[in-house]
Amino acid sequence: SAAPEPTDIEWENLGFSLHKKIMIRIRNFFTIIKVFVVCFAALVFLGFINGLLAGYMKEHKGDSKLENLSWVLMKLCTLIVVVVDAFLGRKCFELTKQEIHETKSDYVKIAAFKIGTITFLCSALIGFYSKLAVYLYNIGFSISKFDAAYLMYSEDQVIDLMSEVFILKGLKSFGLNLFNIEYLKKLLARKKARLTNGKNITQEEAHRIFEGEELKMEARYGNLISLMLMTGFYSGIFPLAIIINIVLLFLKYWSDKYIFLRRAARPPHLGSQIELAMIYKLKEL
Repeated sequence: SAAPEPTDIEWENLGFSLHKKIMIRIRNFFTIIKVFVVCFAALVFLGFINGLLAGYMKEHKGDSKLENLSWVLMKLCTLIVVVVDAFLGRKCFELTKQEIHETKSDYVKIAAFKIGTITFLCSALIGFYSKLAVYLYNIGFSISKFDAAYLMYSEDQVIDLMSEVFILKGLKSFGLNLFNIEYLKKLLARKKARLTNGKNITQEEAHRIFEGEELKMEARYGNLISLMLMTGFYSGIFPLAIIINIVLLFLKYWSDKYIFLRRAARPPHLGSQIELAMIYKLKEL
């Protein structure tokens, strides 16, 4: 393969031994697994409780207060799944940044794969297993009474929860890209600096405030991988996911294009292997 670009090389990392690099990656691997298991268990338990409450409320359909509470609990469960999804993505980003990579391209590829895979597992499996746990409890864990079609397609079951998670996850990615909190803080700081004619800030602070936002390609690629994995995983039982994914990708494309051309700082020149690696990954999906 071609040698990496000089600007792509992390020169300060070249002196570290292979043993140290491997040990850091092993430590980070078990750390993210522990975090994932804790979040997974907590959300499955929450989904289980929510499902039991929803089942109880179905038996009291005449009570509008209970029906409203059931609706709120369902939306809250969806929101919590998406929030935990974002938290796990952020944790993957932080842990991968601690690892010692020889090139920036290697870091972006590894971080994107980790973010995409972990957030997919969180979003796709938590809802399914929480609904499965409630369903098995309701049928007394009897295999003879198990009905996969009911579990997937009946009201308030897997299809309802995952369709909402899928849409909200895509909109979350689009919204956080376009309305980046760090960028909004910069806009506020710029406004204050202009009102005071820059009297209360140093030259270094002025550079930091007025330069464009940093492009985090690993997060963008990771969100794309996660979205494509969810589409492939659920399109069999939720065909509308393909159409929704096309709409979300359209929004993501134009929001990213606007950010790249109008708001972002010039990114460092990286090798073309990132694009090739992402293309191969999407082909595998």
